[in-house]
Amino acid sequence: EHKSYFKIGVTRVWNTISHLKNYKNLATFLLAYFFYIEGVNTIIFFSGNYASTTLGFSEIELLVFFLTVQTTALAGSVLLGIIADSIGQKKTIMITLVMWLITVLIAFLVQDKNGFYVVGLIAGAAMGSSQSTSRSMMSKLTPPEKKTEFFGFYSFFGKSSAVFGPLVFGLVSFISGDQRLAIISIAFFFIVGFLIVTRVKDPDYA
Repeated sequence: EHKSYFKIGVTRVWNTISHLKNYKNLATFLLAYFFYIEGVNTIIFFSGNYASTTLGFSEIELLVFFLTVQTTALAGSVLLGIIADSIGQKKTIMITLVMWLITVLIAFLVQDKNGFYVVGLIAGAAMGSSQSTSRSMMSKLTPPEKKTEFFGFYSFFGKSSAVFGPLVFGLVSFISGDQRLAIISIAFFFIVGFLIVTRVKDPDYA
């Protein structure tokens, strides 16, 4: 008798969750990752819409903005990767989350297009580091025999986490009629993620 794909999927996820109970430090990191990647994905998802509707960016200006983000993402990934080698992934992730909070604050405050390019610069650097450093931290905390199982869960969080963030952004934007308030509300995910990350033990920098 063939089980449905859905049932197999649910069983595997449940098995992974039950195994995670034995790896408290890894589970703590995954919880932190869930929150802050929610904020990251929400900003990536809504930044174009925010720039065009709130700040009046043209298509050419949006293209320049996203090219700026992609360029600094590469630079941020390399630079913060070097920093991570010196101080560890945990502290680097915490620096990255502070950068995201600064990004959200500036985005809330800026009234002109030039200011939003600054947002793009910081966001790009933070985005590149968020992804590469988180993956390195995940790899460090995962036992070799559990890599396939736990990295599947990590990828699942990365792909499906952009649910609550957009919901919060959309609700705040709809209720207040102001996308600036919606942007600042995303800070919640970075703050919660930061607070949980502080409880993660970096094995190489304990």
